[in-house]
Amino acid sequence: ISESDLVDGKADIMSLLVLSGLCASRSDARRNIQQGGVLCGEEKVTDIAKAFDGEELRKGVVLRRVLRYIKPHMPLLVLSLVLCLISVALTLYVPILVGQAVDCIVGQGQVDFDALTPILMTIAVCVIITAAAQWVMNALHNRITYDTVRDIRRDAFAHIQNLPLSYLDAHPTGDTVSRMIADVDT
Repeated sequence: ISESDLVDGKADIMSLLVLSGLCASRSDARRNIQQGGVLCGEEKVTDIAKAFDGEELRKGVVLRRVLRYIKPHMPLLVLSLVLCLISVALTLYVPILVGQAVDCIVGQGQVDFDALTPILMTIAVCVIITAAAQWVMNALHNRITYDTVRDIRRDAFAHIQNLPLSYLDAHPTGDTVSRMIADVDT
């Protein structure tokens, strides 16, 4: 939502629902609000005139909601960051080792193999550790992502179960299921 979408520095809830693609039109947004199908944070929106100022929109409300789902996975996230630092450090260290290996080559046919062998072994260990760290990071990121999406879907399903029947009657089941599955992924 850009500054041009704000009127007097504010955006009303119906405009936000339409601009975000959650509702097809303002009348659809009005109907969703009146039927109790709109939540803002943990609070059910019942006022169709509710407006948010630009500062509230910039505060990262959506990011905070997603971070709430990521919070239980903080140890995995910290481990991932540590592995990332190890991977970057070793990736930057390998060119230094290559430079030392090149220095072991004095001239044509004059290679100091006794000094070169430990350097090449160190390079191999660095490459193996970097590859392992990146593999574990990928596995951790997948676990965090899948668990977070699962939790968001679980809460969305619980929310749908608490919606009034008038809301569910007014909206096609396919749209509701599609929104719950596809929109959570994006």
